[in-house]
Amino acid sequence: MVLWLFKQFRYLRSAAKSVDTPRQLAAGVALGMLLGIVPKGNLIAVFVSMLIFGTRVNAAAAMIAAVAFSLIAAYTDGLTHPIGNWLLAHPSLQTTWRKLYDV
Repeated sequence: MVLWLFKQFRYLRSAAKSVDTPRQLAAGVALGMLLGIVPKGNLIAVFVSMLIFGTRVNAAAAMIAAVAFSLIAAYTDGLTHPIGNWLLAHPSLQTTWRKLYDV
């Protein structure tokens, strides 16, 4: 059992080192962060997953970031929801949201 776990970590390490450039690693982390923050049951999550596996980004870094940010987003949802609600309902920002919606 322990050897199997070490083997899995070795595969993960080799997948993380297979990236060619720091730009690909950063793109993987950024897409993983986006995947971790968006709700999982919609087409945005499917599209981001297709971007991760369809482009030359570090998929291992993307998946690690997605798991980490999914856990973080679950705990910070109680804090970020009132902030977003305040921004959307603030009277002075209503014209801004209307203009963005009309675009």
